[in-house]
Amino acid sequence: MLPFEAVNLKALDIKVVRIYENNMLQFLQVNDLDGQSELARVGRLVLKKTIPLTHVVDYGKWNRFSIDLSTLVKTEPGAVYSVRLNFKKEYSTYPCEDKGNRKIETDLITWGDLTKEDDKNWSYYSSYDDDYYDGEGYYDYDWKERKNPCNSSYYNGKSIPAMFLPPISG
Repeated sequence: MLPFEAVNLKALDIKVVRIYENNMLQFLQVNDLDGQSELARVGRLVLKKTIPLTHVVDYGKWNRFSIDLSTLVKTEPGAVYSVRLNFKKEYSTYPCEDKGNRKIETDLITWGDLTKEDDKNWSYYSSYDDDYYDGEGYYDYDWKERKNPCNSSYYNGKSIPAMFLPPISG
């Protein structure tokens, strides 16, 4: 279980990268155990989805959620999993005048072909952090608006990383 709290948020994006057991030494060359750098060198993306945050009485207050990763990812013994939770302006319920009301589906939404995403990162030292450059990322960033939740710059670089080891059966 991955617990977290959120306020003014109706969905989030989750990415899970499997770091293979035989690549742990290579992973530790550039990372601490909770590191997120150069993950494409040592692992493969196994999950990329949008998760709606439902059953909320008041989005304007802090709400507790948890994600059961065992229902989303088939784990392998010895592997380590890097999890990253991201959110963007379109998932916010914060009251803004220019806000479009994008409907978030009530089921998990797959973002596309994970194999193609792996292929595009194959020759690049990536951390699967392409959101930094897409859509509301680096190219649209305005430093003066970084603290304004009604501007897409506020959401740049806002993510929650986590690492987990699957339970050892035996």
